Amino acid sequence: MNGPSVTLWRAPFGWALENVGAALVSLPFYREARHVTWPFAAKPARALLVQPPDPWPGDSARGEDHMRGEFHFAGLIAQAGPECLKAPYIVTLPAPPWSPANAGPCWLAAMHGFAWLDDLRAVGSDAAKRAARGYLVGWLRARGRYPAVAWRADVSGRRLSSWITHFEFLCGGIDEAFRYWLSYELMGEARHLARTRMFAPPGAGRFAAVKGLVYAACCLPGRRHTLDRWLRALEAEIDRQILLDGGHVDRNPSLLFAIFRDLVDIRMLLSRAKRDAPARLNDAAERMAAMLRHLRHGDGGFALFHGGREEAGWLIDMALARADVATRLTFQSGDSGFQRLGAGRTTVLVDTGPPPAGPGAMAHAGSLSFEASVGRHRLITNVGAAVTDNRDWLRAERATAAHSTLTVDDVNSSEIRDAGGIFGGAVLGRHPRQVACQRHESEDGIWIDASHDGYGPLFGLRHRRRLFLSSDGNDLRGEDALEPLKPLARRARQFVVRFHLHPLVKASLAEDPNQVLLRLPSGEGWRLRSRGGRVSLAESVYLGQAGRRLPSEQIVIANEMPAEGNAPGATQVQWALKKIEGS
Repeated sequence: MNGPSVTLWRAPFGWALENVGAALVSLPFYREARHVTWPFAAKPARALLVQPPDPWPGDSARGEDHMRGEFHFAGLIAQAGPECLKAPYIVTLPAPPWSPANAGPCWLAAMHGFAWLDDLRAVGSDAAKRAARGYLVGWLRARGRYPAVAWRADVSGRRLSSWITHFEFLCGGIDEAFRYWLSYELMGEARHLARTRMFAPPGAGRFAAVKGLVYAACCLPGRRHTLDRWLRALEAEIDRQILLDGGHVDRNPSLLFAIFRDLVDIRMLLSRAKRDAPARLNDAAERMAAMLRHLRHGDGGFALFHGGREEAGWLIDMALARADVATRLTFQSGDSGFQRLGAGRTTVLVDTGPPPAGPGAMAHAGSLSFEASVGRHRLITNVGAAVTDNRDWLRAERATAAHSTLTVDDVNSSEIRDAGGIFGGAVLGRHPRQVACQRHESEDGIWIDASHDGYGPLFGLRHRRRLFLSSDGNDLRGEDALEPLKPLARRARQFVVRFHLHPLVKASLAEDPNQVLLRLPSGEGWRLRSRGGRVSLAESVYLGQAGRRLPSEQIVIANEMPAEGNAPGATQVQWALKKIEGS
């Protein structure tokens, strides 16, 4: 791991500090204090000193919803109330629901982060500009009444960088008085963020906070002297969070992608400001680009590990093109712990690393889970992660049973505890301490032999998974076994191996009770055979696409544990997934 790790015993103090800090800056008196500065500070300007990089593409359909006062984040649709906004230069608009009573931290962070300005810009009309301007004015007028989440440093950082990015869009067709006023508000927001960055929650959110400060230092008058300070803070976060192989300490592909886009934006901004990007930033971007390629399926999207989602393949391609770094595809990642098996048209991605244990990480109990795709079609997946504040869904998606791996007695391989507070996340109790993996390649194919001891403290058992992919990619074989580590602390009753299927895969039980037939959307057929348990099909759900909850199926192979000891072969499942010839 590159940089210091975060130990669990420090987490409670860290959470308390950050909750207190966020609560203090959300008090009403801070509405005016955020602008307090020295009398000789720089004056606002009518234009930015440096034009920021173009925004990432938004969704015009969502932008149309925003213009009607509908804001859909984290599974909650909040509708604007009857109150209307009337301000100079602004048409009458519905007042956005900045803090609905039923909104949780995830929804509030998205709403107050203003990334949805991308969607209004995608609409591109004068009405969309007026709506964006009106919502901004409305937010600033009522800022003293917002919850603590709105003042978190990561949310403030996203808000500031979004306002700067869309400065010309917001000021289009408006006189200079509005430009000066908006510049004044941007400078106040930058001072607020500089004062509160120390309260940023641990993890990826700190990149968002630093990004906002770098944008302010480059683009706003009187802030250039702070740039070196914030670039040093950026380098510190890179050392702390980005691993030597380019992965992130939280092992979440979507989170890694979001950070990568932030770093790409910062590099482009520094280039426009005639500043050389720090060598550590360039090196991190190159390593991260390699890891992002490592974690992609044949459809261009990411594997669903530790809170990750598919993401749009075209957007990933755009980010890699903007980064303009030379990388090559790798097949194993030392620090991040992901194995890639690729042959023919088949891609298999396996989680062979320990679960993320830092505070704020969205830890999933998916040790040794795997996903498989054929060409541009996903076959075996994990359930994925919903963008939601619903704690029941969050617990369910993190469970071992929501992953394509083995479960003992329906107990998670890692004990997940809610971190609580306004930052959410999860911390781990019992979890695998030893996760091992060996890889072998030959002319016949690729073997990996992996194991974890997450079930050791409870059951005295180690899960061992062997996978083999043939050289033509048409034969994937596996073996899941439970091996004794010590005298049984508690006798297990049952073990289950699950294979969650993508929603577009059609499954049916064959006449042979140990076989399942699978049909891809292309018509290509695959057959799964197993030995060592009862095979059945069950309902599942797919959360790999943001904002969607799709019904799917899962193959379940279950068997009872032996009553006495661990008889050879009694706690083992062998299976083979082969392409049906001629399909």
